Amino acid sequence: MMDTECFEKVALLFHAKDLPKMDTLSNTDAFLAVYQEDPHSKKSVFLGHTSVVRDNNNPEWPDQLVIK
Repeated sequence: MMDTECFEKVALLFHAKDLPKMDTLSNTDAFLAVYQEDPHSKKSVFLGHTSVVRDNNNPEWPDQLVIK
């Protein structure tokens, strides 16, 4: 019997607006980490992260995060 489970990939793009200034001498160095809750164990599973966008309180990350 064949496995009939189907999987899709999703590419996510992110941007943020008006992040708080967290650095003392410059604007924020922003990055994003993505987690998903495992439905069975209820634990957070790390899916990936973006690159760091330096000195920008309104970052647009150039990279895609592909979720399988």
